[in-house]
Amino acid sequence: MEPEFPKFPANIKDKYNNRHIQCGEVMYEVLGIAGENKMQRIMQTMRSFDFFGTPAGLIISMDKAMGMPKALDIGIYMQSIMLLAQEHGLNSCPQVS
Repeated sequence: MEPEFPKFPANIKDKYNNRHIQCGEVMYEVLGIAGENKMQRIMQTMRSFDFFGTPAGLIISMDKAMGMPKALDIGIYMQSIMLLAQEHGLNSCPQVS
C-alpha cells in the first residue's frame, strides 16, 4: 500500500538522509537486530502500531484535503497535549506511521 504522503522529501539532502540512515542503524544495533535480518526489522517497525507496549495511545489524523499547512496546526496541538501530559507526570513520544 502506497502512503498518502512521503515520510521524507523526495530530494532530501544527503547530509540529512545519511543522518537518518545512521540513526536507524544505531537503533537496530542497540536492539540487537542484525542488518541482514529483514524480518526482525519489520517486526520492530510493526511494534509502533501497538505503541511499543505502552498502556495508552492517542491517534490524531486529518483529512488529506486539508493539506500540509494544517499538519503544522496539528503538530502545535500535539505539542500542547504532550506538555499537559508532562505537567501531570506522563511521558509521551510523538511518531508517524
